[in-house]
Amino acid sequence: MNSSVAHFAREIGPARFFRRTLLWQVRKRILRRAYVMRMPTGGTIMLPPTTSGSAIYITSCDIDWGGERTLASLLSADGIFIDAGAHIGYYALYMAPRVREVWAFEPDPEILPVLRANCARCRNVRVIPKALSNVARLLPFLVGQGGTSRFTAEGTDRAIQVEATTLDGEWQAAGRPTVTALKVDVEGHDLDVLLGAEQVVRTNQALVFTEMNNRTRLPELWRWLDALQYQAWAYTRSRPGDPEIFLSRFGTAQAAQERYWTMIFLVPQRLATTFESLGSSSRPAHE
Repeated sequence: MNSSVAHFAREIGPARFFRRTLLWQVRKRILRRAYVMRMPTGGTIMLPPTTSGSAIYITSCDIDWGGERTLASLLSADGIFIDAGAHIGYYALYMAPRVREVWAFEPDPEILPVLRANCARCRNVRVIPKALSNVARLLPFLVGQGGTSRFTAEGTDRAIQVEATTLDGEWQAAGRPTVTALKVDVEGHDLDVLLGAEQVVRTNQALVFTEMNNRTRLPELWRWLDALQYQAWAYTRSRPGDPEIFLSRFGTAQAAQERYWTMIFLVPQRLATTFESLGSSSRPAHE
């Protein structure tokens, strides 16, 4: 969730950025208490007085260029939404009013108390204190990094061992329920999560929304997409700070490398026509 000051000023405009940043700093440094914010789908989220909530507050729940709004509009009410890397619960709570149940996976013991407090407000969110990966195992995990806690090498300072599972395994154990979509934001481990969720994705033709910030692995992702006959789409800009955002299809990994985007949609054939229609429009950034 964390980004640079320059990034947010560029994305939402200097005037709005400084106004909302000032209000956030007052809440953080003077009031020193959490802020409960209404979300676009009707629920609420408690933002702790730390940088963990700053992006959500400053952008008014639009941290991913409107991708979260599109994702919410395409969910099936009788399905399960998977939030891999739930953090404080932004996506879990955003999507909860639109689905039967949310599974929120988060292994960070420093973040879990906030996530649990947030999700206690919402009866259909299940917090699962595990990481997702391509195989079930123990993994070294670097804590104390706010929104960028991540898997790391053995022996790194502040690294702990966390339990990792596969989504396919959790899904099988739960009786193979209907899964409508996945959001995956696990700081460079996204493809491993998808490799461990292939049965879920293939069987349910689930929509996937992933950060995939380790772009050196995009060619591997494209092989995974081709095997499942999925398409890749993203809200993009031609250059940083461009006021126009377009929903664009990436035909190749190289095409994805050449555009600016925050999250990428992995789209099943059942939604291909929908994305073609959505892709014909654009909107100003944070209108």
